[in-house]
Formats: sequence, C-alpha cells, structure tokens
Amino acid sequence: MKLTTQQQLAFDTISQAIANRQPVLLTGFAGTGKSTTIATVIKSLSHKMITIATPTHKAAAVLSAMLETNGIISPNVKVTTI
Repeated sequence: MKLTTQQQLAFDTISQAIANRQPVLLTGFAGTGKSTTIATVIKSLSHKMITIATPTHKAAAVLSAMLETNGIISPNVKVTTI
C-alpha cells in the first residue's frame, strides 16, 4: 500500500507511540485514509498482539474488510468496538 504524505506522518506517529507503549487515537472524516493507515501499521506489527477499538460496528467491519483485502490476517490482531 502506498501512503500519502499525511498517512505516512500518521504511520510514523503511531509507530512511535506503539514503541513507547502509549495509546493512539486516530481520527478523521470518512475517506481520509484512516483504515489504510491502520492496515499499514498492523502489517508492519503483525507479529505483536494488537487490539484496535473502533467507535462503531461499521468502522470495525470496514477495517476488518480492509485487513482481509490486503492479506493481513493474524490471530494476533483483534478489531472491536469501544
């Protein structure tokens, strides 16, 4: 997946927060690339236990579908709602 400049900045920020064991909150309007950014983060960290909390079931379904579409299936990754 090719990230835009803003997505790459978000990816770097999220990766740093994860390395520092800090929670991360990613927000944005529909279509801004949140799912793509998160899918890229998960792909780079799929060897770790990851839980992603979304505000709605629809958001969880969209993210789960994005992960599956990109071949990112791992028992270490859990997508849930808040």
